[in-house]
Formats: sequence, structure tokens, C-alpha cells
Amino acid sequence: MTELSKAAAFRQRFFSAKKPLIIVGAHDGLGAQLIEKHGFDGAWASGLEISASYGVPDANILTMTQYLERSLEMNMASGIPVVCDVDTGYGNSSNVHYMVQQYEAAGIAAVIIEDKLFPKVNSFMPGRQELASIVEFCGKLEAAKAAQRTKDFLVIARVEALIAGWGMDEALKRAEAYRKAGADAILIHSKSKQPDEIRTFLKAWKKRGPIVLVPTTYPDLTYEEMTKLGVNMIIFANQCLRASIAAMHDVLTVMQTTKSTVSIEKKIASVAEIFELQGMMKMKDHEKKYLRMQKPVHVIIPAAGVPNHEGAMAEALKKQPVAMLDIAGKPLIHRIIENVNIAGMQDVTVVTGYKGDMVQLATGTTHSVGEKAVHGILHSILSVPNGMRDSVLIHYGDVIVSHENLRSFIETDDPISIMISPLQREGRYAKKKFDFVSLSKPVTATRTLSRHPRNQLKDLGGHIPEAQAHGEFVGLVFLNPEGVKLWKKVQLTLKPSEQKSFSLADFLQKMLQHKVPVATFEVRAGWAEIHSDEDITQLESLYSA
Repeated sequence: MTELSKAAAFRQRFFSAKKPLIIVGAHDGLGAQLIEKHGFDGAWASGLEISASYGVPDANILTMTQYLERSLEMNMASGIPVVCDVDTGYGNSSNVHYMVQQYEAAGIAAVIIEDKLFPKVNSFMPGRQELASIVEFCGKLEAAKAAQRTKDFLVIARVEALIAGWGMDEALKRAEAYRKAGADAILIHSKSKQPDEIRTFLKAWKKRGPIVLVPTTYPDLTYEEMTKLGVNMIIFANQCLRASIAAMHDVLTVMQTTKSTVSIEKKIASVAEIFELQGMMKMKDHEKKYLRMQKPVHVIIPAAGVPNHEGAMAEALKKQPVAMLDIAGKPLIHRIIENVNIAGMQDVTVVTGYKGDMVQLATGTTHSVGEKAVHGILHSILSVPNGMRDSVLIHYGDVIVSHENLRSFIETDDPISIMISPLQREGRYAKKKFDFVSLSKPVTATRTLSRHPRNQLKDLGGHIPEAQAHGEFVGLVFLNPEGVKLWKKVQLTLKPSEQKSFSLADFLQKMLQHKVPVATFEVRAGWAEIHSDEDITQLESLYSA
């Protein structure tokens, strides 16, 4: 059995329901979702609400396209039918003909056209309320009915005679003329604070055709009485907007007065509820099923060690860890994580130890191995709970690498890759021990088609004479899921003492001993090691450039 469209289902209910349908005003998709969640029969794309949401008067300031975009948004965001306030039809009969084609094509269930002159003014504003002639408005209704492509679409005529003060006889005369011109229903509008003239109209109308009411100014007219009087649909047109404005005033007053949100947190919607309304969980389920992308990358930054730096920096590090060194106004660890995040990696764990309570992160989490930890870097890496899963980037805590280099590095196809750089020591680090690399097939040419020439690692460590080294280890290792499996396999061969004492270079050497292939990824620029005051000065000049 073919499922009815929203418009077809709404038309069927509109004409067959024994009690009035209730639709509620909104101005966006979220409002339509809330209306649906509370079980109403449909959403009213309110001209007042939509114009107010733009911060402009309800006086045909906005264009038909702007109103249609919001109506389509409401229709797409919810499973309920949308009935649209289209003012006077945005012009003459030609404009109305085009408007109906556009709204019906957008899946709208019904439009309500009022018999004022264009441009209109909101019905509850005093002063100018000019009506079109009966002949002109009947021409608009006939144009609207001729434009619709299916019988399901509803065209409802809104009678404004009582609003304009033209009297009951004029209202009844117009309603009958519009019914004969083909209108599917009549909306009789009133701004009286008492429902007496609505009662008079309905009794005189004698149920000649379907009736729609908007009881904004006369809320005392009960649902039961409207049912007895033969009303087919009720529109609560703007109550939600009015309620939200009042609530926002209250919240803003509290925040301005107390400079805090503590007292209101339990009174306002949670972010989790917003996620639910947005369909965030459905999106995540959809991603699991259909989204094809690189596996998540978990970043581990070992930053627990006791500093072993030179010069004035050695004095500075007696008071703080390397991770919190100031680099152009931000801690070093913040700079590192920023580049990691920009490269597409959000799951970051910083392993802390020496003065670890001083390490404060803007994003990411910390994992402490203890203030007095004296173990090697491998111990820090292995201590991260469930750290070695999916793909893993190990990133030294005293090295900054550009996000461009990071992004290219994690896109390599090799199971295990390490980042290396040509030797650029310039004699500045006399006391530092370097992890030099030896390659199986050293690149000798100065030109290459590859942006980052790769080569298999042959040996790694401080035991390699500098004259025989082909570069140095930057301090980054990337393992894809296959590489993680190889890592764990070699890890099982380690003695407990080795797991505690090994550096990352020691473990990579162990991998080579077990015939595990380790690829290299060369960067000639876009990275810096922080080991001296001069390094910081150079970095600060780059960040301030």
C-alpha cells in the first residue's frame, strides 16, 4: 500500500476529523520538531514569527523566497504537515499562481491567503488595514486553485473584514464569495478580546464549509465550544515565540546580574536534549553504517620526563615542565595540540609526570605516571589506558610539527612510519644525545617526485656515528591498525625491566631486530625541537610573523 504524502494525509484528516485539528506556530525546523514531539496535528509557518526572527516588522518586508525557505526547513525537519501563512500571496494573481506552484513543490500541505492589499500590515496593529475587493481576491483564489498540481494541496481564504472594522455582513459576504471561488476553507479572523463576534459569525455561517480559527485575542473560547460550533482547525499562532522571548529575558537577566549560569542550569534545556532534537545520535548511527573515512587516530604525547636541557632554559625548567613553556603567548603543549587538531586528530592524551599538576590543557586529556617517575618514554606510552588501538600517533612533547606535515604523515600507507629530518645541528647542541637514523637506501638526489621521500629504516639510535647518519629521528611514530598489531606483538617479547626503561628509539630498534619493517617519512621544514632559549626565540618569531 502506497503511503500518503503529508499533504494528502492532512487533507484527509482535515475533512474527516470529528474534532478540530490543532496546529501551532513556529519559524524554524527546531520549532517544528518540538511541535511534532508534543503530538500536534501540524505546524503553522507563521508570518509574524518568521519576520520577528529576522528582526523586521510583519509587513511584507521579507520576500516570498525567505518565507518559503523557512517553511521548507520546517517541513524537512519534521514529520508533520506544514500550513503556511502567505500573507496576501506576495502580489497579484500572477504572483499567487507562482507562489502556489513553489509551495506545493516544496511539500507544503496548505497555504492561507488573506484578503488585504499588498503590502499588508499585521492584523493586530492599529491603523491601516486595507482590504482587496471581493472580485480581485476571488481572482487570486481561482489562480491559486488553477496552479496546484494535485487535489491534495489546500488553499484557505482568510477573511479580514472583522479586523478592518467592515462589519459582520461584509465578513459573511466575503466568506461566501471565497467559498464559491474554490477556497477549500475559510479562516475568519478577529482581534476582539471576547469571542462574541466569532460566535455570531459561526452561527450565521451554518457550517457551509470548513472553518479555521486563530484564537490569539480570545483564548476564552474553549476547544469544546469550537467543536460544537463546527470549527475544523485551530491555529495557536505565536504562543511559542512569545514564551521563548519571555524565557530568554529571564535567563539573560540572571546572567547579566550574577555573571553566572549556576542558578539557571537546572531550569533550561540540556545540550543533550538539543543533540536529540537535532538527530545527532541518528547521524552517528548513519556514519557507522555508511561513512567511509580513515580510522580514528589516537594521539599520545609523552611529556613526563625530568628536563635535561641546556643554558638558561635549564634554570627555567626547575619551576615548570617543558610542556608549559611559553611560546608566543601560549604553552608549548597547546601549540602542539592545536596542530594535531587542525590535522584532524581530536583524541589526544598527554602523559604527565614531572610537575604534572601544572599541565593545563585547552583540549585533550592528561594521564599521570607520577611526579617522581624515572621510567623511560615507552613506559609512559604503555601506561595510557587502552591507548594502543585503531591508529596511533606518538608525538614527543618537546617537538612542534606543522599541521601540513602531520596530515601527510598520518596518510602514509605503511603500517609503521617514523618522521625523520636531515641533519641540521649547526653545533648548537653539544651536550644533547641524538637519535640518528641509518636508511636502507639513502636518498642521494636533491630532486624527487615525492613530496616526502620514504625509505626503510635500517638502524636508529645514538650509537650511530654522525658522519654515517642519514638523518635524525624527529620524535614522531605513526602506526595504522596493522602497525598497532605489530607493535603489540613485539611488546610481548619485552622483559618487565625493558618495558620500564626503554626509550622510544630502543623499542624501534627492538622492532627492527624482530624483522618488523619501519618506514621513514622525511620532513625538511615545518618542524622544530625545543631544547634551548634560541629555539623558543625562533619559534616566537614564526608565530608573530
